[in-house]
Amino acid sequence: MDSDRWKQLDNLLQSVLERRPEEREAYVRELSAGDGALERELRALLIIERDAASFLESPAIKIAARALGRQQDQENTDLPDGTSISHYRIVGTVGRGGMGVVYKAEDTRLQRFVVLKFLSEELTRDPAALSRFQREARAASALNHPNICTVHDIDQQEERPFIVMEFVDGCTLQQAIAEGALKMETLLALGIEIADALDAAHSAGIIHRDVKPANILISDRGRVKVADFGLAKVGAVADAQAELHEMVAASATSGSQVSRSGGLLGTILYMSPEQIRGWQVDRRTDLFSLGVVLYEMATGTHPFPGQTSPEIFDRILNRAPAPPRSLKSRNSG
Repeated sequence: MDSDRWKQLDNLLQSVLERRPEEREAYVRELSAGDGALERELRALLIIERDAASFLESPAIKIAARALGRQQDQENTDLPDGTSISHYRIVGTVGRGGMGVVYKAEDTRLQRFVVLKFLSEELTRDPAALSRFQREARAASALNHPNICTVHDIDQQEERPFIVMEFVDGCTLQQAIAEGALKMETLLALGIEIADALDAAHSAGIIHRDVKPANILISDRGRVKVADFGLAKVGAVADAQAELHEMVAASATSGSQVSRSGGLLGTILYMSPEQIRGWQVDRRTDLFSLGVVLYEMATGTHPFPGQTSPEIFDRILNRAPAPPRSLKSRNSG
């Protein structure tokens, strides 16, 4: 798809969005006029705009108030330090996001630190979110590799499921990149370990589908741990359209940014062309995302920058990124 085609698609999308919601399905078919590729592309973009719509329909101050209220409610229900869950003792809160709360805990039987990843009470009532949460445990627990975050167990506390995971003392790759482009020797060492972890997953028939710096942990000893297999697929993808919808929905629940025009960013920045088009994916999707991550590690900038989802999609589908050597690294070292 060339730039002219993309502009045409963007214009058609805007005309669809001007219709009432109940009219859009029929209007997409009318505009496509039997062009199956055009219809798939329009429907893929409609999914993204629809998932952003609830955010855009309310004034920012109301959205902020609701978000603050949810955060306060969540904080009020957080487990206090010292709480015992089975043979785990809560040490502190590691973080919280759209999927729930993550705690650092002590395994009192084995006398080691672990991570307890709880699904939020709201998402516990969502069958799709619960399924994705359980799939993360199954997919990751099937893998045994030094560069993949180990899943020890899955359990339940007062009907709230949680995953027991390996505790990694360190930072995310996203945090490391925020300080500037990485030195070449560091990039190579980390890149090799990330690639080896993905190769192990692919050899087991598992596609991660959400490879990005926020999902790559770096221990204090400089070792990589690839985490968050919540979007992993085992074997072939049966429904490519549902696949794209799930990716976008996960991007929304994981705290991705929302641009001025409503495009969900974050995960979208690392999507492969086939994910954008709603096609079936295989291991090459992870390799594309890995290439984007390596570019960012080398330059400190993203290869496909943009403020809206159509702009990012256009860059990924039609434009070659600037050669890394042409960019002035933010790393003065």
